[in-house]
Amino acid sequence: MKERMDILFFDAPMFSDGMIPWGSLIDDNFKGRDIPRGPLSIASYLKKIGRSSRVVLLDSYFKNPVSNRQLLMAKTKAIIAKKILEYDPYFVGFSLMFGFREKMVIEMARYVKEN
Repeated sequence: MKERMDILFFDAPMFSDGMIPWGSLIDDNFKGRDIPRGPLSIASYLKKIGRSSRVVLLDSYFKNPVSNRQLLMAKTKAIIAKKILEYDPYFVGFSLMFGFREKMVIEMARYVKEN
């Protein structure tokens, strides 16, 4: 039986709706996506003190931009549900880099809380 994850972080999709072009941010990692330094730093610290965590990069699940916000949220919620079932975390956290994603992160958090 797999042990439960202590905390599962979701990095909100920033590029998946096409509002920001993929190449508009500094590409300092892999495959044209920016590194979510905040949740990765916290995950690194948690590992150091013996806690388990994962960071789910939601943008990595979208190969092309999704222009319809409802469709983007539906797909995002499906990914969140699948990952929560997979890792069974004690806690769920969300990363938010820009204010224009605030409504999306609030909707993601409500979804997790209600389900």
